[in-house]
Parts: sequence; C-alpha cells; structure tokens
Amino acid sequence: MRRWPPGTWCRRAACSRSWRSTAGSCFPDSFTADLFPSRTGRPSLPADLVGSVLVLKELFDLSDVQTAEALAFDIRWKVACGRPLTQVSFDPSTLVYWRRRIAASDRPGRVF
Repeated sequence: MRRWPPGTWCRRAACSRSWRSTAGSCFPDSFTADLFPSRTGRPSLPADLVGSVLVLKELFDLSDVQTAEALAFDIRWKVACGRPLTQVSFDPSTLVYWRRRIAASDRPGRVF
C-alpha cells in the first residue's frame, strides 16, 4: 500500500474505519458537475464511484486494468465503493477518460 503524507485526504481515507461514509461525503455528484456542464452526455459512472476508485487505485498503486479487475472481483472493493456484489466493473480505459477530464478542468487537484 502506498504511503501518503499525514494530514492528506488520502491518508485519512486509508486509515478510516468508515471508508464508505468518508467516500460518500467527499465525492457527491457536485464533485464532477463542472466536468459535464451540459445536461446531455452525462457520465455513466456516478461521482462517488469515480472518486472512490481513483483513490483506491492510487492507494494500492495499481494499473488501470488491475483496478477494473479489483472492482469486478474483490468484494472489499465493491463494499468500499458502495456497489452491489452483482455489479460488473467498467472498461479500464474509462479511468483514462476521467483522469484527462479532471486534469483539463479548473480543479485538477480535486482528488489528490
């Protein structure tokens, strides 16, 4: 597991016993609202899932493929991201799309 500096959001989330409640309050729908100013073409992945997955990906230092597989097959990841056990994952290229959108936004440091 990656070590984050004390006091950072990632460090608090990694040490939190209530990850789900932490993730839900840190990644409301407004987390990504500015990335999609039009009401059409909204993302298929909810903001809390995107934020949670990006943080877990970095915490565990995984590739995009490993991250998508972890969400698909690891019950702990599904619980941490608030997803039902029967939900399938997403294509790993989705993470590239989200990182590019976030990096090009007015708030590129919104996750880290």
